[in-house]
Amino acid sequence: MSKQIKQKNGINDHFARKQTIDLMVILVIFIFVFAVVEYTDLSQILTAGVLVLLFCLTVVIFEATKKQYKKKATAAINNLLENAIENAKRIEGATSVQKENINLTFAKLSNIKLLIENLKNQSNDLNAIITNTKQKALDSLNYTNTEYDAVKANIEKMFTIRHKIQTIAELILELSDFIQSISSTIGLVEDIAEQTNLLALNAAVEAARAGEHGKGFAIVAGEIRKLADESKQATSKITSLITNIQQSANSTVLATEEGTKEVESGIELAHNIGSNIEQLILLMNEISQGINDMTGSSKKISTDTSTTENAISEINSMLENNYKATEENFQNIENIQTLSKTFKSNIDEE
Repeated sequence: MSKQIKQKNGINDHFARKQTIDLMVILVIFIFVFAVVEYTDLSQILTAGVLVLLFCLTVVIFEATKKQYKKKATAAINNLLENAIENAKRIEGATSVQKENINLTFAKLSNIKLLIENLKNQSNDLNAIITNTKQKALDSLNYTNTEYDAVKANIEKMFTIRHKIQTIAELILELSDFIQSISSTIGLVEDIAEQTNLLALNAAVEAARAGEHGKGFAIVAGEIRKLADESKQATSKITSLITNIQQSANSTVLATEEGTKEVESGIELAHNIGSNIEQLILLMNEISQGINDMTGSSKKISTDTSTTENAISEINSMLENNYKATEENFQNIENIQTLSKTFKSNIDEE
C-alpha cells in the first residue's frame, strides 16, 4: 500500500514538472510575440529574441542541471539508505544480542533469587536454632547459678560442722582431763581404803589381845574392814569404768579428728567445685553473649537478605521493562528497514 502511494506521488510529480515546462514555453512564445508587436525596431526585436533564447537556454540548463543533481541526490540517497539498512541490520543484531543477554540475566537473577530464598529459609532456621540454643543456655546458666548457691550453702554448713566437731573434740579433751583427775582421786581413795583395811586389821589384833574388854572394839574393827573392802571393790569398779570411759573418749577424739579431716577435705572439694562452677558461669555468660551476637548477626542477615530480595525484584522489573522496550526497538528497526528498502526501490524505479 505504501509503495503504491509513493508510485502515485512520483507520477504526480512527473506531470507537475511537465506542466511547468509547458507553461514556461507558452510564456516564452508570449514574450516573443509581444516583443514583435510592441517593438518595430529590428534591433529591439533581435534583442528580445536573444533574451528569449537566453531564457530558454537558462531553462534548458536548469532542467539539465536539475536532472544532474537529481542523479547525484538519488545516488547519495541510495547510499544513505544502504547505510541506513546496514546500520539497521547491525542495530538489529546488537538488539538480538541484548535480548539474549537480558534473557541470560533473567535466568541468572532467577538462580540468585532462588539462592537468596534458600539463604533466607536457612537464616530463619538458624534464627530458630539460635533462639532455642539461647533459651537452653539461659536455663543452663540459671541451673548453674542455683547449683553454685547450693555449693556455697554446703560449704557454709561444712564450716559449721567443722566448728561443732572441733568444739566436741575440745569438750572430750576436757572430759579426758576430768577423768584423769577422777582417776587420781580414786587412786587416793584406794590408798585410803588399803590403809583403813590395815588399821582395822591391827585394831582387830589388839582387840583380841584385850580379851573381854576388846570384844566391842573388835566388832567395830571388823565392820571398818568390811567397809574398806567394799570401798576397794567400788574403787576398782570405778577405775574399770573410768578406763572404759577414757578409751571411749580417746576413740571419740580420734573419730572427731578423722571427721575434722573429712570435713576439711569436703570443704576443699566444695571450694574446687565452686571455683569450677564460677568458671562455668563465666563460660556460660560468654556463650550467652556470643549467642546474642549471633542473634544480631542472623537478624542482620535476614534483613540484608530481604533487602537484596527486594532489590532483585526491582532489577527484575526493570529488566522486564527493558526487555519490552528492546522488543519495541527491534520492531521499530524492522519497520525502518522495510521503509528504507521500499523508499530505495521507489527511487531506483524513478
